[in-house]
Amino acid sequence: MKKYIYSILILLLFASCTKNAQKTADYKIFSAKEYKEISVSQFLSELSSSSVILFGETHDSPFDHYLEEDVFIRLSKNNSNLTLSLEMFERDVQHYLDSYLSGDMTEEEFLKNSRPWENYSTDYRNLVEFAKKNNIRVIASNIPRNLASIVSKNGPDSLNSISDIKDFFVKPFSTPDDYKKRFYDFFSMIQGGMPMSGMGKENMFLSQLFKDATMAYSINKELTDNPGYKIFMVCGEFHSDYYQGIYQQLKAINKDIKITTISVSSDLADFDPVKADYILFK
Repeated sequence: MKKYIYSILILLLFASCTKNAQKTADYKIFSAKEYKEISVSQFLSELSSSSVILFGETHDSPFDHYLEEDVFIRLSKNNSNLTLSLEMFERDVQHYLDSYLSGDMTEEEFLKNSRPWENYSTDYRNLVEFAKKNNIRVIASNIPRNLASIVSKNGPDSLNSISDIKDFFVKPFSTPDDYKKRFYDFFSMIQGGMPMSGMGKENMFLSQLFKDATMAYSINKELTDNPGYKIFMVCGEFHSDYYQGIYQQLKAINKDIKITTISVSSDLADFDPVKADYILFK
């Protein structure tokens, strides 16, 4: 019965939002705090009061990529102190990213050395190019993927014997049980209901935490080095939904930091009003 009532409430919410659709953007914004649709101008104003904005995307969703680009560009117009942070680049390629943004390296050289994701040209290039054109700093925030893979296969202590990598990763600042359960449930689901087991399961979760902690550290370091700046972080939704992942690791570093989370709902089936501060939908 509760599930039925909840579904009816969401249907009514969507009907109301559709009726009051904003004219300034071809998407709508749901505020979890107010439990209603809000205007784009109110949304942007509220975002501007945060030190960190975590935009959780589905990596293969064109709609999500359009949204994050649109929000970032709109937000940058009234926030000259905005910095872009990307999960899609890793800490050890920051100097290549800096050289490209400053004009000291060609795009061909940059892409050859920075290990871009396969969908970079279609889904993330516009963000980087906008930042380059407007002199916005971009942070390569993630742990190098080879290090995350080592943790996933051999456990967290496996990095202790590798030299010259301390600047590129940090160990988790906390190990939240609620996040672990969600992680295990998710991988059980994508494996057709087969439960994960043993140290392999634990190491995969720890690898996830290393990613979260490294991205959180990258964000916090940037804010420490540049007081008064704001970070717009683009990451996979699992890293930020339900105030987990990067959010939890950031709060473990700095409990007073003001973080705002954004998620995307592509259809009614996955609309969950408690998974982020703001939910964007069609």
